[in-house]
Amino acid sequence: MPPYDDEERDHRVAASDDDNDVGEQIRVSLTLAVECTDRSLEVPSEAIAVPATIGRQGLSAVINHLLDRRIANEDGTDMEDDEEADDRLPALKFDFILGRNNKLLRTGVEKEARRSGISLEEAILVTYFPAQEAPDFSGESEPLPDWISAMTLVQSTSNLKLCTATYDGSIQVFEPNLEGGKENLRLTSVGSKSQAHVGPIKSLDAAMSQDETLWVATGSMDQSLAIHYVKVGTSKLQLFAICKEGHAAAVGSVDLAVHDKVLASGDWDGGVSLWDFSNSVDPIEHAQPLKKSKTGSTTSSKKEELPAKLLSPKISIQAHSSKVSGLSWGNFEKTQNSSLDRLITGSWDHSLKVWDMERQDCLLTLNGSRVVSCLDTSYHSSGIVATGHPDCTVRLWDVRIDATNESSLALSDNTFKPSHREWISSVRWSRRNAYTLASTSHDGTVKVWDIRSSIPLHTVQAFDKNHKSLCIAFGSLKDTNDLIFAGGTDCVVKEYCNG
Repeated sequence: MPPYDDEERDHRVAASDDDNDVGEQIRVSLTLAVECTDRSLEVPSEAIAVPATIGRQGLSAVINHLLDRRIANEDGTDMEDDEEADDRLPALKFDFILGRNNKLLRTGVEKEARRSGISLEEAILVTYFPAQEAPDFSGESEPLPDWISAMTLVQSTSNLKLCTATYDGSIQVFEPNLEGGKENLRLTSVGSKSQAHVGPIKSLDAAMSQDETLWVATGSMDQSLAIHYVKVGTSKLQLFAICKEGHAAAVGSVDLAVHDKVLASGDWDGGVSLWDFSNSVDPIEHAQPLKKSKTGSTTSSKKEELPAKLLSPKISIQAHSSKVSGLSWGNFEKTQNSSLDRLITGSWDHSLKVWDMERQDCLLTLNGSRVVSCLDTSYHSSGIVATGHPDCTVRLWDVRIDATNESSLALSDNTFKPSHREWISSVRWSRRNAYTLASTSHDGTVKVWDIRSSIPLHTVQAFDKNHKSLCIAFGSLKDTNDLIFAGGTDCVVKEYCNG
């Protein structure tokens, strides 16, 4: 299904302030954002006079004019239809930030400047950069055997893997590729599905080790966890370890730290367990040559799998008074291979906590007013957490607990405006952009947010009204295209791409 821009139409931007008003004017100085790699979009920074009520659309028109590009109407069509326009490059949409307030412009410049306490006596510094494109529908998978309950994208230097889990207890690995362009993105199955559990899988995480072995951890309603792996150059999911005895309720959240060979899990009774598989058999050695047969012959090229390891928890604690709905060692810490000594947990008891798991000590508790239904942590800054809730709202949290973890990432609002219409089932941060995250809901939509604005950038109706979206995965391919995958009760993986 096609995407539609900017959540609620009546916020259609902020661009809809009277950009053509020729009344009172103010001076602005336009500066291309430092992080923008395409410096051909740079315009002179000398102050220019513009209408005081000019908004996002009007400023975009000014920049396109200075770049000698076409100028677009609000609906994206060319404003100019003369012959000269045919020789110009297409118009671009831009986003803007005034001064140092780190909020996207979503109203008129003068109004936002006054609200932010920016002086109008001097030219207002306006930083601009290309607006994020809306995700385009790229295709969908063949039907999977049951509802898709969890998924994650795993990125390495050479490839990208999508791992999925379903309610029939099975897991499957796919490989996305864009050889046919973003309109023809395809998912290729890597080997056959593996039956991981006897009960529905409720949580999944995966990671690639330095030798490019793919590790996949799952938690199930059967109260167990399983660790599988796929060795580089092969396609078979092999069972590595089974984790039991740590939970007396369904396992609803897992986070895998493959660098430290540590797995954290949370259950529906509020319990959290820590599993150490660093002393287990290495997957390279997790097979042995077949013994000689009675006839004396051997088959040296074949190996038989050793039985899976049976792990007991290293630590088990009562972390919350209700269901643990999400936990994370911190995506930023994992990408930096930092020491993983703190675990972030979110719960139906309305709280977010930070734990020192080795000491079994709660370092920080942040109490909210709503059940936490899901969480994810930023890849670009330590301690920045996004959560989803049944009240249709995405919230941001800063769980840094000392001054040594200071970050350049500033949060504009702790709470986005309610935009989904039903329970939010999954939130995922972008790996490429520090300010971008995606959310999905039982209303069947996927929304892309810039945390510098309280309303979404784009909304995609991924599922029809008869089905719920249960999970999303957010990643990038070759650092040029953002990929969003969504799964739910129609048993089909939806694929979206932008960039």
